[in-house]
Amino acid sequence: PKTQLQKLVKSFDGLVIIDEAYGAFGKYSLASLTKTQKNLIVVDTFSKSFGMAGLRLGYFIANKEFTDTFNRILQYP
Repeated sequence: PKTQLQKLVKSFDGLVIIDEAYGAFGKYSLASLTKTQKNLIVVDTFSKSFGMAGLRLGYFIANKEFTDTFNRILQYP
């Protein structure tokens, strides 16, 4: 359940990565927790929910501090 996952994320010292590739078919998402939990990253894809399996297009949701660091390390042309 969502409340148990929320407690786990809050109590865990390390990085928590949640794959919500099938999240469109689920009951809830943890993406909103990324605003308050610095150790949470939620990854998702358009492949499953929009029927675009061949496209392989995905994204992640995380707090601003993490995304700023990620953008500095992984530079796009």
